[in-house]
Amino acid sequence: MRALKATVIFMGILIVAGFAFVVITIVGRVGGDSPTETLGTVTVDADPACRLADAWSADGLLYIRLTGPDSNRCAAIMLVNPETGREVGRITLGKSDRTIE
Repeated sequence: MRALKATVIFMGILIVAGFAFVVITIVGRVGGDSPTETLGTVTVDADPACRLADAWSADGLLYIRLTGPDSNRCAAIMLVNPETGREVGRITLGKSDRTIE
């Protein structure tokens, strides 16, 4: 009789623990989408003569197209990580040394 009572108590504890685990998992998944910190103000390193022509987001990156009076310095697309605000790449427009046949 004692063994049966101990087994029932043990199984009751497992049921309560399993239910608590399921509830905690559901609450964590529903409430876990909010960002914990904000980016704040980001200064992009560009020539002062350059101006923002266009900006869009794709593939987890922010693309910033620059334009300005000096096409050698301003004709570029900057790739910025929106989470850190750091520039991760730059596409510049200019003459290529390669020829396509």
